Amino acid sequence: MSATAFLERHGLGPTPTRLAVLEALLDAGRPMSFKEIKSMFPVRHDRASLDRTLTLLIDKGIAHRVQDIKGTWHLCLHSF
Repeated sequence: MSATAFLERHGLGPTPTRLAVLEALLDAGRPMSFKEIKSMFPVRHDRASLDRTLTLLIDKGIAHRVQDIKGTWHLCLHSF
């Protein structure tokens, strides 16, 4: 299933930021911190757009947050 189809299945439109974040998390294959995600998109996506996108993915049940032993939060995708 494509990232676009996955977002649409969850009632979300495939915006450039949503697609970029979803594809980055899929490619990583592991939970990623906001800092790691942000570093992948230094120019195209501003901090507020990334934050809104991550929050939306959590609210829609597409992803969840996990905290490492140092207290850093990471975003982890549910089944794709």
